[in-house]
Amino acid sequence: AVLSRPGSPVDENLTTELANLVSERLVERPLCLRSKPGGQICILRLTQLDISSTKIREMLGKGESVAYLMPNEVLTYITGHGLYGSAST
Repeated sequence: AVLSRPGSPVDENLTTELANLVSERLVERPLCLRSKPGGQICILRLTQLDISSTKIREMLGKGESVAYLMPNEVLTYITGHGLYGSAST
C-alpha cells in the first residue's frame, strides 16, 4: 500500500521502468491486496495535511507552534529534550 501526499503525485518521479512495474501491479481496492500478498500495489488517497516531517522540524527550529500536528506526548518529548532546535523546558 502506498499513501499519496497532497501536492506530490505518487508517480511524479518514477523512472519509466518503475512506472511500468507499478501500472502492471496496480489494484484499485485495498482488499485486492489479499489475493497476492507482496505482488500488488494499491495507492491510497487520503485527506491529509500538506505537511512533512521536514516542515515540522523547520517550524520547531523557528519556534513556531506545531501543537496541532502531533500528539501532546510527542511534542512534550521533543521540547523536553530540545530536539530539532525546539526550546527545552
